[in-house]
Amino acid sequence: MRLCQLYQDQDVLSSLQETGAPPVELGLADLAYLWLGWLETTHPTLVEPLQSLCHEMQLEGVDLETTATQLNRLLIEQATQLPLHLKIAGATDTGPGDRTTKTPATPSR
Repeated sequence: MRLCQLYQDQDVLSSLQETGAPPVELGLADLAYLWLGWLETTHPTLVEPLQSLCHEMQLEGVDLETTATQLNRLLIEQATQLPLHLKIAGATDTGPGDRTTKTPATPSR
């Protein structure tokens, strides 16, 4: 998933369209502000890393590549905490059968 632009929710956008005002473009800092509001319901082990990431996202001139890498690392760390369930199925197939009977040609003398 790539972050190109953030816009306010649809209710706000539709009311802006009715008034003819251009939509307000939001940035990475606004996303960080939204995430900071969710920290109180976040698992305790994630609060500090997410808070740190959000504060970095609010800095002027933040590098999007660095932010994406940090977020991906945090997501991968959390994914490793979940159990891995795999189902493997296998089968063999001899392929299409040869319907004609072939006899080896014997050389005639």
